[in-house]
Amino acid sequence: MAAAIVDININEAETFEMSIEFWGNSDLTEPVDITGWTFNGAFSFSSACIPMTFTTHANSIVCRIEASALVDLPSKGKYTVETTNVTDTYRVQQGTIRVDKVVVCS
Repeated sequence: MAAAIVDININEAETFEMSIEFWGNSDLTEPVDITGWTFNGAFSFSSACIPMTFTTHANSIVCRIEASALVDLPSKGKYTVETTNVTDTYRVQQGTIRVDKVVVCS
């Protein structure tokens, strides 16, 4: 199964949250039970790898990175989200990250 490619924009120094839902059909009427699955993922920049934390629900997850980890970043990066369900590891979603920088006027 190929990973979904979803490019994202984030705001520097703001908490990042993204939800991903799991469905068994294209009509979104058959939720996939992800109980017992584990997830991992991270933002990757030339200077840092920043891991995500995950909250799992019946057929969805919330990926999160606290604002304190999202400071002084390059303008572009990449991310991945993977899952392990019983025996196999799959890349669920991946993409590029564009960082909208904080503008400080003095």
